[in-house]
Amino acid sequence: MCVKNAIHIYDMKTLKFIHSLNTNNPLVRFALSPAIDNCFLVYSDSIESGKITVYDVQNLIIKQTIDAHKTVVFRLSVNSKGNLLATCSCKVRILGTVGNNGESV
Repeated sequence: MCVKNAIHIYDMKTLKFIHSLNTNNPLVRFALSPAIDNCFLVYSDSIESGKITVYDVQNLIIKQTIDAHKTVVFRLSVNSKGNLLATCSCKVRILGTVGNNGESV
């Protein structure tokens, strides 16, 4: 669940609260990978830059932070396997795709 300045993570089987992520962005953009092995939550945490955070939902840790764009992230998506991330900024010229090892694809 995403609310102003926070993302709350719940267990979908029991609806039990698990963890909360504070964000600096009241209009946070996020996507969740449905893959069991690569269950990542990706979100934009800035209203000033194109920084994206990749959060490992299984282990409840930040996996990595990516400086994806020079401007604010407008849209982002994760594929069904959880190993590709697509992003675009407000001033989109190139669509970026990043694999789960952080390398551009």
